[in-house]
Amino acid sequence: MKAIDRQVDRLTDDITRLIGYFRVVDPKPVFGVKVSMPQYYVLETIMRNRGCHMSKLCEILHLKPNAATDMINRLEGRDFRLVRRYGSKKNKVMVFLALTGKGLKVAKAVTKRRHKFHKQVFSQLTAAVML
Repeated sequence: MKAIDRQVDRLTDDITRLIGYFRVVDPKPVFGVKVSMPQYYVLETIMRNRGCHMSKLCEILHLKPNAATDMINRLEGRDFRLVRRYGSKKNKVMVFLALTGKGLKVAKAVTKRRHKFHKQVFSQLTAAVML
């Protein structure tokens, strides 16, 4: 992996954490997908962790459980079918989340577009700093 790619990955993680402080009005034209940015962050988090428990998702994205549940309900619903929930028979509170095949394709496509966009921005910043 090139140094610029590692830097882009690190900065992308930082941007993801900072996104709570900024309001993205309409990310669809920028990234070309039909999911909102918060929904994308949920998909990306599940993808990066190769599935995760709802509690871990809430911890990573600083979400309240009811907000995460609403988001998963939409992503799991018939309009999207991007996420699948797996419950524990022993503990009904423990819910494991995984991406469907379609969810994985969407998450990868948006990540690729987002990474390309950030790479362009950061390379321009790097060039400006070198001047």
